Amino acid sequence: MSLAKRFVFIISIVLLTVSITADAPFYAQNTHHAQAGKQMIMTSSSAVQDGITVITYNIHHGRDMSGHDNLDSIVQEIHSSGAQIIALQEVDRHMPRSGFKDQVKYIADQLSMYYAYGKTIDILGIEYGNVVISAFPILKQENMILPGNSIEPRALLKTEIAVGNDIYNVWATHLGLSREDRFKQIDAINAALEQADKPTILLGDFNSVYSSDEISGISDRLKDVAVLLGKGDVATYAYGDNAPDVRIDYIWVTDDISSVEYYVNPLGISDHASVVARLLLNDKKRF
Repeated sequence: MSLAKRFVFIISIVLLTVSITADAPFYAQNTHHAQAGKQMIMTSSSAVQDGITVITYNIHHGRDMSGHDNLDSIVQEIHSSGAQIIALQEVDRHMPRSGFKDQVKYIADQLSMYYAYGKTIDILGIEYGNVVISAFPILKQENMILPGNSIEPRALLKTEIAVGNDIYNVWATHLGLSREDRFKQIDAINAALEQADKPTILLGDFNSVYSSDEISGISDRLKDVAVLLGKGDVATYAYGDNAPDVRIDYIWVTDDISSVEYYVNPLGISDHASVVARLLLNDKKRF
């Protein structure tokens, strides 16, 4: 990183902006096992016989569209959804703009769940990134920095979660604003998927509409839950207005997972809507 870039990076943090000035190499960073909040008891097979509920949510660092702190409202919306596995994007730790709060631990503690954090910014203990929060034990985590040339690095947080007698790969990501970067990032995700040997759920903010060339490049092993359930036209984000008009937040699953239910919550708490799905391993499907 050049001296000029370092200077701009530090100034951007002081001014409480989202941007950083780092060029991120493409590498896989092994991390320790996930830290845990208070343990949930919903970990038996009987507790998930009708499927698991997952949610993806870009929380806009705990601010609504007017810039007001609404972290507790975000927690309440997640709780009300009944989600047992949660993927969050734009989550702060010790950021000035969010009152130096550890949002990761705060949300997980309020939900009494385990969590894994994949940071994309880390400067003097000020962090920003993606989170997986789970009612079930998180066995492994790995934060893989994705390729790209933008000033804000992007990452894929990969976790393994024990759900009853089964183990799921649960991955959370937030792709870049540059179309060129997103192509590279999806290629990297596809390559990671080739190494996956467990049922996989990929959740996150992809910053691309379904009809885009970038999204069409996603591995055939991944199926879009919204499209599978006829909800592909339900928007999750509003460009320049208060009404959602594009879908850029996704839940993807491999063929060994069935999609049972899908819905998008009303926009207003964050600048993105939260997206919820109920999923079930194929051999346990009950209708």
